[in-house]
Amino acid sequence: MQERFQPRGVRQGLARLSLQDPQRGYDVLHAHAYRHPHTDLSRLAARVTGSGCVLTAHSPFHPNGVRASFAGALVGVYDELIAKVSLRSFDRIVSLTQAEARILESLGGERRKIVVIPHGVEQIHFERAGTWRLARRLGLDGNKVVLY
Repeated sequence: MQERFQPRGVRQGLARLSLQDPQRGYDVLHAHAYRHPHTDLSRLAARVTGSGCVLTAHSPFHPNGVRASFAGALVGVYDELIAKVSLRSFDRIVSLTQAEARILESLGGERRKIVVIPHGVEQIHFERAGTWRLARRLGLDGNKVVLY
């Protein structure tokens, strides 16, 4: 039975991967979360083992001011210096939205490698509900309501 990859540190994890018998090796390493160190380590591990590597980015593209200033600066540095090389090294990039796909492409991801697979939630769950019915049922119809 093949062991699952459970790293106990970067060196140990990469050593275990590099010592895998090619007959028992990994077909694909699937990394989650763009800009995280483990994502870049997954690319390295895939190269060492000759495995494919897929990234699911999970849309970490927030407006300016959401992150602390130091974290925001790190994001900018990563996107300027590392993003293009990082994104081009994946065999496929899974994007959750068309907007995310455009951002990944603008950062250097190759369009032919980007595939959009949206979350498995139907759009109807994001449509505005008839809140007036709830307000009427609670006797709040016509009143201003502030929720905290």
